[in-house]
Amino acid sequence: MAKKLDGRKAATAKKKELKRKVQALREKGIEPNLAIIRIGNRPDDIAYENSAIRHAKSIGIKTEKHVLQTDATQQALLAVIRMLNKDDFVHGILLMRPLPGHIMEEEVVEAIDPAKDTDGLTDISAAGVFEGMDKGYPPCTSSACLALLEHYGIEIEGKRVVIIGRSMVAGRPLAMQFLNADATVTICHTKTAEEDILKFCHEADIICVATGRKNTLTLEHTRPGQTIIDVGIHIDRKGHIYGDVDYDRIEPVVGAISPVPGGVGSVTTTMLMEHILKAAEKSIEQEL
Repeated sequence: MAKKLDGRKAATAKKKELKRKVQALREKGIEPNLAIIRIGNRPDDIAYENSAIRHAKSIGIKTEKHVLQTDATQQALLAVIRMLNKDDFVHGILLMRPLPGHIMEEEVVEAIDPAKDTDGLTDISAAGVFEGMDKGYPPCTSSACLALLEHYGIEIEGKRVVIIGRSMVAGRPLAMQFLNADATVTICHTKTAEEDILKFCHEADIICVATGRKNTLTLEHTRPGQTIIDVGIHIDRKGHIYGDVDYDRIEPVVGAISPVPGGVGSVTTTMLMEHILKAAEKSIEQEL
């Protein structure tokens, strides 16, 4: 039976660490603050917004909401972003997406100050990940994968890692973050031949699956001793939640595996909070 990589436990441990950082910042006169921008009242946006506020409150991070009407103009949204960019009391900006169809999302995202891009949306944040430089912030999902491995003491340096999926939300940045941690990385995707995927997976020490397809990783892809990270999440018509990995068949064989739910997703919002605190810490450095 595999070790269960419980994201809830990892998130709880990380929150304890972040609470100490909040206290240290307050002692220096800094009150970490997250600004949330939402257009309209999409239920998914409101649910995520409420989750982010709960997480922030549990750690001691302040939040402020900026809600615009669904028909708000591009310029109105950009004006809010520019205001928050200039506000020294705001350390992170969380933009609810997707944006309404009349809004040019790329222009809006790129208007966010990379120093406050704690959700890792801007091109400069992406460049920081791909260059291995301290620019902006990596996506919270890919950061959560590495945080989960770190919590359970699973080594990355020198390990063979296979990433299945190449999206800019998870697959590609995750591959770069593993590379920056000195792993040997292979990326597989929809055009990779199945026999090659099988070969690469059998050779891997760690497999991360982020395709958005149920049962992308099956028992035949795995071998004993491997670590499996499932980034996907799906909800069927009956309300059952599952990931990209055939968990029930794989779990008895491999060395460690993250469940869905209760795995990577449980750590993702906590990584947003960590990025906010890093931004707050950097604001002190800029003042010196």
